[in-house]
Amino acid sequence: MDKRRRTSRIGSVAAVGKTTLLLVTSVACVAAASTPAHAVDLIAQAPNEFVNRPGWAGVGLNLGNIETGVTAKMWATSRMAVQTALGVRPEGNAMRFNVDLTYTPYLWRSADGQYGLPFYFGAGGVLGHAFATDARPSSTEVGVRAPLGMSILVRNNPVELFFEIAPEFTVRSSTAPAQGRYTVYADGAIGLRYYL
Repeated sequence: MDKRRRTSRIGSVAAVGKTTLLLVTSVACVAAASTPAHAVDLIAQAPNEFVNRPGWAGVGLNLGNIETGVTAKMWATSRMAVQTALGVRPEGNAMRFNVDLTYTPYLWRSADGQYGLPFYFGAGGVLGHAFATDARPSSTEVGVRAPLGMSILVRNNPVELFFEIAPEFTVRSSTAPAQGRYTVYADGAIGLRYYL
């Protein structure tokens, strides 16, 4: 039974990860197809039109296959930002926290300059705790993650929509057979942040 549940969980994680990656790729392809060959890098030319301004901070909601809760992001420069999320796992009796340093190498802009799509990648850490139930003991996990994603920004609009997938490797304190000691996740997430 545990093996079947674990196989089902791995299958659902993989499915959400593939769906998120497919969505990000589709939006990127549509954006690239509608862009003239001379698309400009707004990060270098007009970073203050969008929310990726140094010192700007946003808070919002994060909906993911591993973690659903609140998220925050603060831009250190127009390319570098720190993002974080705190939420619960789908089982409902476990909490997770992650923090990432992200880098945006390129920000695509629509032909009319109204929309920007920053593509980003980064590195970070994750900390989680599952509370004890009748079926399993409590456990704590710690690990590393590598987010890869894209945001949708509108000029002079304080809202950021984002899509992200983050491979994760964690080590768990519990050695319960149903959980295993080492885990590899594909954490897919979508969400929004409002910049204050």
